[in-house]
Amino acid sequence: MQSKTVERVALALTSDDLRLMQSACPLDKVISSGWSSRTESLGSIAFWAKYAADGGRINALVKRSRKVMVSMARRKKQGGAVHELHALATLAVAYWLSDKCRSCQGRGFLVLDGAQVESGLVCQTCGGSGLAPMPRPDDAGIEMDAVRFERMTASLLLVLDEAMCAYVAKTLSSLKY
Repeated sequence: MQSKTVERVALALTSDDLRLMQSACPLDKVISSGWSSRTESLGSIAFWAKYAADGGRINALVKRSRKVMVSMARRKKQGGAVHELHALATLAVAYWLSDKCRSCQGRGFLVLDGAQVESGLVCQTCGGSGLAPMPRPDDAGIEMDAVRFERMTASLLLVLDEAMCAYVAKTLSSLKY
């Protein structure tokens, strides 16, 4: 899903002007969001945690992600102790919430000191992707094969992305009259 679409919904849902008007307004998106969250609860929690930085929803997202991780590991017969899977899920959520490269602020290119525009130099930290490096098992404090850890982390990140995109899509689709 395009980031501009997500930003439009995020701006509407965090708007201070919630007057009901004849034409489309932020309140319509808030109402639509409420209806969408009834069937897309993980996506709703993920969206609010990421774009509104709501501490309560961040905690709820970590709890739900831990359950999802244990469930996925059991369903796919990947094994792992529950405390390891919980640590992996917690780290994956932290990464998902702030996945932009800190060196280039998610641009993929460096901005030199004092400059107003990108330098054209590809960021060496992220290789131009704009994303922070993926977490490693050491970051979670667990002993796990790096490939397996990366695969399980990527699976959870995909679940979070898909859930949030489904929530945003459902919110927007109910606004099309």
